[in-house]
Amino acid sequence: SDLYLGRPYRLQVLVADKKQQVILNDGQVSIFVKDINNFSTKEKLIQNWYRDQAKVVFNCSMERMYPMVMRSGIEKPSITIRTMKTRWGSCSWKKQKITLNTELLKTPESCIDYVVLHELAHFKHRKHDSAFYDFLSGIMPEWKEQRIILNRIAKYSKYCLI
Repeated sequence: SDLYLGRPYRLQVLVADKKQQVILNDGQVSIFVKDINNFSTKEKLIQNWYRDQAKVVFNCSMERMYPMVMRSGIEKPSITIRTMKTRWGSCSWKKQKITLNTELLKTPESCIDYVVLHELAHFKHRKHDSAFYDFLSGIMPEWKEQRIILNRIAKYSKYCLI
């Protein structure tokens, strides 16, 4: 099984009669492939599916979180998605973008919102100082709980927090 938005899903591999694809349905992720013994095809399909899902989910999170910081003079950054070994997210002030880890898709939406907000906060306060955490707490008072959940998932999946 694997995680998607914090919930475990069983992975099922099925023979595709037509289109090779990944479908999420009822607690199960089904991968339809022409050759069930072709590991690289299965891996590529699931990675592409995760990336496509991440685009949608991370952009929805940005739509929820950005209005909360907009009044602070923060411009809306673009989102880049990639797999990172040691971070859930990062931000680039100069390029006006946030990079989010594809693995973040395995965490609950509340954790995704926290990471997006954390990165947005860095456009106002670059360092992890008291002003940064005060700003974060003013918008999301429960951010510490989200970080605890992320750290638990990080331990399990060998990823660590920002």
